[in-house]
Formats: sequence, structure tokens, C-alpha cells
Amino acid sequence: MSQGWAGVCQWVADLLSVDGDEERERRRHATERRIGYFAKQVARLNDAERLKAGRAIGGEQV
Repeated sequence: MSQGWAGVCQWVADLLSVDGDEERERRRHATERRIGYFAKQVARLNDAERLKAGRAIGGEQV
């Protein structure tokens, strides 16, 4: 998660880069729900990067 959306994309690519069609299909089914969840969280996935740069996250000051 420390790599934000790019990290999620790399994780999915690694999962689906296996050789067997059967194993790849099994993994694809297992990751589709997770991809859907993370796709809705793209803005929040880069919070660590924003904080490191000194920018605010969320709607309120902390």
C-alpha cells in the first residue's frame, strides 16, 4: 500500500503473470473484487505520498 495505486496495479500484474491458464483464471476471479474496491479508493491510496510532501489529506486539518 505504500506505493499507492501504482502498487496495486503492480500487485495485480504480478498475480496474473503466472504461466498456467487455469491458475491465472483462478487468480483473476479472486482479484476482481479487490480491484473493484481499490479502484474506488484511488484518491486515498496516495495519502502517504501526500503527507510526505506536506499536503493535507481528508477534509479537515489535523
